[in-house]
Amino acid sequence: NKRRRHIILIERIMKKILLVALIPVLLSMLSCRHKQTKDARTENQTSKITVLIEYADSTVKVSEQAFGIRVTRVGMHVVAVSRRKNVEFILRGKAAEGSFKLYSDYSFALRLDGVELFNPEGSAINIQSPQHALILVSPGSENLLRDGSLYAIPPEGEQMNACLYSEGNLIFYGSGSLLLKGNYKHAIYCRGYLKINDNCDIRISEAKKDGIHTLGDVFIEGGQLNINVADDGLKSAGNILINKGDIVIRALKKDGSEGLECNRLTVNGGQMSVLAYDDAINTARELIINGGSVFCYSLHNDGIDSNGSIQINGGLVVSSGSQMPEEGIDCDRNAFVITGGTVVACGGGTSVPTVRLSTQPSLIYSGDFEQSIHIRGAGGEDVLTYFPQRNYHRFTLLFSSPALKLGSDYRLYSGGQLSGGTQQHGYYTGSTYRRGVKKADFTASTMVTMIGEFHMGGPIHRGAFPIDPPEEPPFDPADFPQYPPAENQAPGEL
Repeated sequence: NKRRRHIILIERIMKKILLVALIPVLLSMLSCRHKQTKDARTENQTSKITVLIEYADSTVKVSEQAFGIRVTRVGMHVVAVSRRKNVEFILRGKAAEGSFKLYSDYSFALRLDGVELFNPEGSAINIQSPQHALILVSPGSENLLRDGSLYAIPPEGEQMNACLYSEGNLIFYGSGSLLLKGNYKHAIYCRGYLKINDNCDIRISEAKKDGIHTLGDVFIEGGQLNINVADDGLKSAGNILINKGDIVIRALKKDGSEGLECNRLTVNGGQMSVLAYDDAINTARELIINGGSVFCYSLHNDGIDSNGSIQINGGLVVSSGSQMPEEGIDCDRNAFVITGGTVVACGGGTSVPTVRLSTQPSLIYSGDFEQSIHIRGAGGEDVLTYFPQRNYHRFTLLFSSPALKLGSDYRLYSGGQLSGGTQQHGYYTGSTYRRGVKKADFTASTMVTMIGEFHMGGPIHRGAFPIDPPEEPPFDPADFPQYPPAENQAPGEL
């Protein structure tokens, strides 16, 4: 036993000696690892590789290239290959026949600092990288990108179909302006998602097809977006989220042109005006409006068309569809829920809000009108003053507002005179109205109140109407009065 105790004592002493010997080694290893981590963080935070590319006359000047970056050119066409992190490419100057193409293994920044590029045989900017592309538009700078009407055949395995083409995500920052002209197909094409941040000013003056076409989602966090194209204005295979910003879309040039098209659209704020030959807004699954201002005008179809549900919880929605059977708001027989906001939609018909799900009262009026519609409460308060911006053979109005109260009495007028106040696309606030012709007295006794003359092709034509349509013979178009062709002209105020 004495020998065994002696062995145990020796083992304990050896362990202590070994521990004392290892402590400095362990501390040294931890110190090195900490230093490496700190150095890496410092490099990521402070180091940046800048490559300046200046187009001037018939030459291109390129700043000194760091290891892992190679820039070549043929004429005024520049190709950059980057194997480095934290790289910012700066484009500056003018090329009457030039372009910029980029291959990158990592996310990068591309600063547009007063650059004008025209590529007659392909994309003005061609990003052949699936990584994040941060597009910085320098404050105060004006930038112009144009492509040609015929493209050269791209290298095997590559695609390009837009003035600004990207294989990855596009994220726009900066307070400068960017003007694009897509003469071949799209102005901007993005195989990832696209994000526009506050203060950006992006204008698309023309495109043979879509203004912006993305395979991923679209996020608009502010800035200005102005699109004027031949086909669809803003088209996403994913969803679109609008939180802020001033958006104007015109897609008026041919049959089938839609203003905004996506899977699901959510509007939380900002101002949006969409004019289209076909549907101004078209969603495949869902439309949610929580705030902001949304104006839609369609020359020949629905102002708003959702193949799924519609939910309006706030904001201002003014939508103008074409003659019947087209509608101001159309969601077939899917759920149409209104819980807040102000909704003014006119057309040949309308979908009807779902009574069991809506919490804010709505009015549907079908009949004729003379220039304007005005609703006044029993106490003389103005509830609605609206000037539809076209003539209708048969007019259907959907109106919902917090000012419309269950159990209250109202009177609807048409015509009359208006003075003062402000207006947004025919919707007036703060104005003084002199009574026109009384059309109806009504009480908002249910969640959806209907007044006027309802015929086949009116609001019950395609909407989620809760009762069977009246048995009447189909209308005869020859019986319609002849109005000026105002429906084929977009409102001049935009």
